Amino acid sequence: MRIYKCPQCGFSQVTEDELWECPRCRSPLLFKGINMEKIERLVSTYFTYAEYKVEDSVIIFKVQPSAYDFGTIQREFESQGYYPFLRKKGDQDFLILAEKVKQGSPNVMWNIVLLVATIASTLFAGYSLSQSMVREGLMSNVWMGAVSFSAAIMFILGTHEMGHKYASSRNGVDATWPYFIPMPFFIIGTMGAVIKSRSPMPNSDSMIQLGASGPLCGFLVAVPLFILGLKLSYVVPHLEPSVEGGVMIYFGQSLLTDFLATLLLNIPEGYGVVLHPVGIAAWAALLVTSVNLIPIGQLDGGHIARAILGEKVHRIVSHMLIGVMVVLGFPYYNPLFVWEGWFVWALLLYFVIMRAGSGGAMNELQPISGSNKVLALAALTVFVLTVIPIPLQIVQ
Repeated sequence: MRIYKCPQCGFSQVTEDELWECPRCRSPLLFKGINMEKIERLVSTYFTYAEYKVEDSVIIFKVQPSAYDFGTIQREFESQGYYPFLRKKGDQDFLILAEKVKQGSPNVMWNIVLLVATIASTLFAGYSLSQSMVREGLMSNVWMGAVSFSAAIMFILGTHEMGHKYASSRNGVDATWPYFIPMPFFIIGTMGAVIKSRSPMPNSDSMIQLGASGPLCGFLVAVPLFILGLKLSYVVPHLEPSVEGGVMIYFGQSLLTDFLATLLLNIPEGYGVVLHPVGIAAWAALLVTSVNLIPIGQLDGGHIARAILGEKVHRIVSHMLIGVMVVLGFPYYNPLFVWEGWFVWALLLYFVIMRAGSGGAMNELQPISGSNKVLALAALTVFVLTVIPIPLQIVQ
């Protein structure tokens, strides 16, 4: 059997006949042979199946539940060049075989280059944030602020990503080292970091673990650093921009940061807090944590929601949340308007995060364990504690 595909118009057809050109646009066709006899023999070893069909290199079998452990099934199919996905539609189980594409080793030089660039951009951001503190006489050395900011935010982001890396390794998922994202002229100097999964997750439990591990690890180091930042911060009379054309940046509060500030700082009436660079770094990391836990698309919270809700409900929830963010972020003639940034985030999440798509875990028929339900609840709790309705306000 052969799968023919046209690289020009996207036409595809599965047939045993020989085709030379596309019937639509007359372009030469690409083809790939499939040994269905071998695949049927492999499937029948582990499943009872009624029929199958081939759709664009994906082979779909109608199967009965298997008595074999999925780990055994996964290893055997992967050794033959296919990822096995188990899905249910109504009362019918399906085995979906997707070709395991060979990938070369990732070039770690990019990870190193981006790491160095992000250290430089966060140093620049820390330097910029510390200048006003030096001018006001609150800090004696601008480089002390720059280095402490960069070290704190890089440590938190690195811990977040290594949490994902550890969970990936523990669940047998091939994942890259972190790619840090430098943003030299952004207020915190970075847009965070990502790791790329190069193989699918085995089951819904692993999907929750991979989604929750990063935010929870980052949260556990961000909280003590935020406390340290508060201890180093400056309680001063309310300030105005010190020079004409200058600006004041007000950092919004989450339930957690507001509680810690109230608990640890004695702030008299008419006074405010100038947050130390370490505190700013931890605040920014907590904000990134809350955004990552929004249950949309391929965000960390999206992985958790997909595992718990399933593909269809998760897609509906994702679109609903995008709509809510648009409403909260649209500033014109809108009584529900909160902050313009939510509109920008909605566009970014819709066109980048949601459009990327997700195949989900391989075995979505396996029930989620109690411990992983607790892990998902912990992630939800962290989201509620760290979400900030109005993250930034800039006053001139």
